Amino acid sequence: MYKPAIRQRFNRFTQQSLLMGFICCGLVGQAWALSDDVEKPVNIESDTAEFNQEKGTADYVGNVIATQGSLEILASRLNIQAPDGELKTIIAQGKPANFKQQMDDGKLANGKANKMTYSVQEKKIVMTGQAELKLAKDVISSDHIEYFVENGELRAGNKSTRKKGKRVKAIFHPTNKADKPKTPATP
Repeated sequence: MYKPAIRQRFNRFTQQSLLMGFICCGLVGQAWALSDDVEKPVNIESDTAEFNQEKGTADYVGNVIATQGSLEILASRLNIQAPDGELKTIIAQGKPANFKQQMDDGKLANGKANKMTYSVQEKKIVMTGQAELKLAKDVISSDHIEYFVENGELRAGNKSTRKKGKRVKAIFHPTNKADKPKTPATP
């Protein structure tokens, strides 16, 4: 049985790592997500969950539903790696794993991939296997997408996808002035 101090430390590690993970797993960066999402509680449901304090891992398996504010992640497996209490990696897997999140501007961002890996040190999200990102009507898809949280840089495709003959596909819709509400003229 865990001693209360150890259980408390592990619970603190789990809460901190999950909170940080969901902030970053939004895949679109904190700056675009709803401002108050980060203050919302993290909720995770799964068929099973395993925590290994010695290794610093949390593994949720089977019909995983993870939410924080407007962020929702659906996956077959969600793995959090935080050796020595320091968050290193978060991995969501599925066929595909999905996320969606409401942005401050009202648009919905969503994405899917067979595997989504967030590396804390690099502040980078790598989506592999039929990856797709959508923001409103704009879409980018590739077998490999990298998103750098800190600077908003996105890269799609790599040497591996080129060798397989897979291409990057992007659809961007221009902003139409007719779609914007007109401001009444001032007399």
